[in-house]
This record gives sequence, structure tokens and C-alpha cells, in this order.
Amino acid sequence: YFTEWLKPFAKSLKLDRECLFIPQVEPQRIPLSLGDRMESAFNHSFQALSAQNSIIVGSDIPQIREQHISEAFSLLQSNAADVVLGPCTDGGYYLLGISKMYSELFHGIPWSTERVLTLTLDAIKQLNLRVALLETLTDVDEVDDLYVWREFHSG
Repeated sequence: YFTEWLKPFAKSLKLDRECLFIPQVEPQRIPLSLGDRMESAFNHSFQALSAQNSIIVGSDIPQIREQHISEAFSLLQSNAADVVLGPCTDGGYYLLGISKMYSELFHGIPWSTERVLTLTLDAIKQLNLRVALLETLTDVDEVDDLYVWREFHSG
């Protein structure tokens, strides 16, 4: 699932597989946590769309490139991993890829904290799943993070 602004970038990817790009769903009247929204998106992907593998990518990652998304799909398709995570420097993650629905990955996580990645890895371990980690990147959460964006795009 990609937010609408990422759709042109995503379409430019030369992946050797068919991908469906769906914008992030707006929260309902009852505020849903980030985990609830991700779980809902993955449920839709696996149940309604019968996807074999699915990934979610954050829309605030200036350094993300085709190889990150392609590598995530390749790791899932080759059965090298059940879960793929793209860690962020702030303790979260910018990409989550799964080979089937694992609802436990979306509960008991204090979203938007430096503990997200660690607790997600703990949940993966408890489920006895194989995990692959991509390159660590920086997301944009604070004003200072915009300097990374500027440096990346000016170089």
C-alpha cells in the first residue's frame, strides 16, 4: 500500500511482479492507531485481493529507493523471510513486508516511539518467524529530520 504521492514513484519501479498500489485509507470517526490501520491494510491485501506477499512503506522516507522495495519483495517471494523490516534511525521502521497475516505484529506496540522496532522484533521472535532487515534509513518526524531530506536530494 502506498500513499497517493508515492504512486508515481512506485509505478516507475521495474519490479518483475505485478503490484497494486492503493492509497492509505483515511481514519474513521473512531480514531484508529497506526497499528490498526496497518492491520486493516494488510487484511485487505490478503483477504480481498488474495495477495501472496504484501508490503507497507512510509511516505516520509527521503532515502527510499527502488532497491529497498524490490529487495523486500524478493526476500518474501523467495521464502528467505516471513517478515521484512526496513529500520529507521529513530527506532521505528519505514517498511513492513509480510508473507501472510500476522495480527500479533500490530498489537501491544506503542506507536511513534523509539521502541517500535524492538517490540516488533520481539513479537516476530515469539511467533518463530524468519525476519530480514533492510538498510536503516531516516524518516521525517521532526524539523531537524528535514535536513536529511535536503542533503539527500541536493547530493
